[in-house]
Amino acid sequence: MLRRLLLRGGVWLTAGQGLSAGAAFLRNIVIARLVSVEDFGIVVLLSLTLSVLETVSNLAIDRLLVQASDGDDPKLQAVAHALQVVRGVIGGVILFLVAGWVATLFKIPHTTWAFQLLALVPLIRSSLHLDTVRFQREMRYKPTFWIDAVPQLISLGLAIPLAYWLRDYSAIVWAMLAQALAFTVITHFLASRPYRWDWDRAMVVRVMSFGWPLLANGLLMFAIFQGDKAMIAIAFTPEVVGWYAAAFMLSMGPAMLATSVMQSLLLPVLSSSQDAPDEFRRRHEKVVQTCLTVGLLTAAVFAVFGPELLITLFGDRYRDGTVVVVLLGLTQGVRIAKSGQFVSAVAMANTKIPLFANLARGAALFVAIGFIATGYGPVVIAVTGLLGESVAYAIAMHLLAKQVRYSAISQMPLIAVWLVLAGLSWGVGTLLRGLAPATGQFILGGVWLIVLAAIFVVASPAIRSELSQLLTRGAGVGRK
Repeated sequence: MLRRLLLRGGVWLTAGQGLSAGAAFLRNIVIARLVSVEDFGIVVLLSLTLSVLETVSNLAIDRLLVQASDGDDPKLQAVAHALQVVRGVIGGVILFLVAGWVATLFKIPHTTWAFQLLALVPLIRSSLHLDTVRFQREMRYKPTFWIDAVPQLISLGLAIPLAYWLRDYSAIVWAMLAQALAFTVITHFLASRPYRWDWDRAMVVRVMSFGWPLLANGLLMFAIFQGDKAMIAIAFTPEVVGWYAAAFMLSMGPAMLATSVMQSLLLPVLSSSQDAPDEFRRRHEKVVQTCLTVGLLTAAVFAVFGPELLITLFGDRYRDGTVVVVLLGLTQGVRIAKSGQFVSAVAMANTKIPLFANLARGAALFVAIGFIATGYGPVVIAVTGLLGESVAYAIAMHLLAKQVRYSAISQMPLIAVWLVLAGLSWGVGTLLRGLAPATGQFILGGVWLIVLAAIFVVASPAIRSELSQLLTRGAGVGRK
């Protein structure tokens, strides 16, 4: 029964978030091709500013409603609605007030009006209905499909004609406003409960206690994944921001999709067994090894095909980002692998583990600042990010081993296989880039990815055992 729910939920989640990620990615590609590289850099900085606002105010209320045993309580949901509104109003006012300062900091003061207009986005999103989050407790993901896919498709549908007509960064402003409005309206349309507010001091404190480590971790994650663009925007020109951001978007898209689907799908599975240590440990091992597998495949794809994908999708004007896109792809592969540790930690309500692990990742930002101050460029920033992400994974593995009561040392052989295969993928990509024409490179690279996946699955005990059981069960059904 659980496997059937997982499969069905996975299909809806993957379809919805795949459509959402694909529409957002296509929107960015269209804009990147229709405007100058400098204007695309401004588009990135507008999106970056909204990401900052989202991150610094995110108390992970949605995850609490899924994780908590009383997450179905109407009063808790009403309190969550009220907190969302408070968050949105404060965020919108702050963004409007600092818009001029932000535009001047990024050396684009003529865009102040755009930052001010974007202050409407957190206000609009603050009145969303959280019923679609609550449905995930029962592993009902069909409503999530609609709220993931439709707003992004509307944004894409508006961005294409607007970018063609306006030919500058302003197209993204109107597309973002339309997306926020569509998202909020759809959450209300799909809800089964009336939308209401409530305020209970004990519940508010509880939400804050649950959310503050994830908020702090979110700030670190912003510094990790968005801080590099902010540093580049301050130290370099919008054009450099443009090609670096193109490489970042290309690598970040699959990672966002993979981590979002796996977290939404696997958190209820692990949370339901948090009071049964042995069962939780078994499920945890499967989750960790699954995330390692997906992360390895992501890293390998960018190591083999990253530069070609960047130029094909964004155009030859973004060729300066070809080295960076490989490094960022490897970094995102490690990040996906790390998500297995983080899902387990949140399922046990230990939200401090992600925070502590990402402190090491955040430290890489300060190292990158030092490199920029001494004259180094974006490539070194990407290298420091990869090293920081690897250290963060190791810390998360160590901390969670104590919580789940398994040996972190026992995971080292599988980690070693991961690293060797990722390194070989980079070598394969470099070799094929120099020796094979485009068609041959694609075919041989695809063969290598299949071989890589097979090797890693065989090396992963929990996945291998699960596949063996499925095959045995399938053979038994076939004989009947």
